[in-house]
Amino acid sequence: MSLMAQAQPPTPPEPADQADQADQADAASADASADPVRKPTFGTWMGSMWAYTLLRFGLFGLLWAVFVLAGLGGLIAAVLAAVVSIPLSYVLLARPRAKFAATIEQRVEAARAGRAAFDQQLAGEDEPPSGS
Repeated sequence: MSLMAQAQPPTPPEPADQADQADQADAASADASADPVRKPTFGTWMGSMWAYTLLRFGLFGLLWAVFVLAGLGGLIAAVLAAVVSIPLSYVLLARPRAKFAATIEQRVEAARAGRAAFDQQLAGEDEPPSGS
């Protein structure tokens, strides 16, 4: 069997399949909008915070060690490592930082939803507030 026969592009889905997928996506989004905002677990948000923090310290330590081995003095190497690690961490640690930011955002949204539900119970309303 030749390589050309094995490397066939996938066939596009049938129009009926696309309609089914669109219906499933609509149902999933309706289910997601009906669910209350879920608060991330303690382990999730603390884990993402510690992972990002340790990666930042690790990057700084690595740069500091490289600068010390290059012959720079300890304080100068530390200052230079701090200056260089800031833009590098912005680029290299974008994914862990985004995950950490997303967990913070989920916690804030869950707190807002909980506060709105509590305010609703205190006011004795049956419908959720319309403005946020």
